[in-house]
Amino acid sequence: MNPYLVAPEFIVVAVTLIYASFRDHKKRSVPFILFIPAMAVAAIVSVLEGQLIIALFAIILFLIVFIDADSTVYLAGVSIISVAGFAVMSALADFSGMITWIFMIMMAFMGYREILFGKGDIKGLIAIMFSLNILYIPISPYVQIPVSMLFFMNTGMSSAFAFSWAMYIMKRTTGSMGMMAPYSGDIDTVKFRKFERKGKTMVSYNIPFIIFISMAYFITMASYLTGFAV
Repeated sequence: MNPYLVAPEFIVVAVTLIYASFRDHKKRSVPFILFIPAMAVAAIVSVLEGQLIIALFAIILFLIVFIDADSTVYLAGVSIISVAGFAVMSALADFSGMITWIFMIMMAFMGYREILFGKGDIKGLIAIMFSLNILYIPISPYVQIPVSMLFFMNTGMSSAFAFSWAMYIMKRTTGSMGMMAPYSGDIDTVKFRKFERKGKTMVSYNIPFIIFISMAYFITMASYLTGFAV
């Protein structure tokens, strides 16, 4: 792993996440094209590091998540490319790449119908996972795992914190602690989503997930660079 390749990759991802976090906080939306530069740099670095197979499949997956997340074409596309990726990486015994691929596919499936993450969040998660594929944590003289695994775990913890924060905001705003609650008063329609359910006006807090994804990324990189993860 060439450290001169990691530096520009980190800078592009970090700058993108900082801007995306600011945008998500203010508008609760992330432009679809925002993570294209990070993905492009990650692809170039992967190719230069000889990671051609994971680069090819990651780019295809990234393009697939631009499809309407509510469509069966999205689900079919993610399913087909996931199987193809597993088959090729298994045949080539690219097990470290397969670990990253598993996490990337999981994130893509989570984007279906935007049940958990929005489309901008999913693109960011895939780009970050891909960019971390060239970094490894040695766990023995013969075994190493990609830093993407550490990022995946940190994302899980930061997401749990995000949901806890959302429930706190809901309790403070509506008096009910939960992900949704009945509420008929005026409310910030950027930070909250209003909808009808069984004749009642309900609200739910729009979590700015990119902020928490960014936290997971910077914690991951800090841990790796300080040697905590090694």
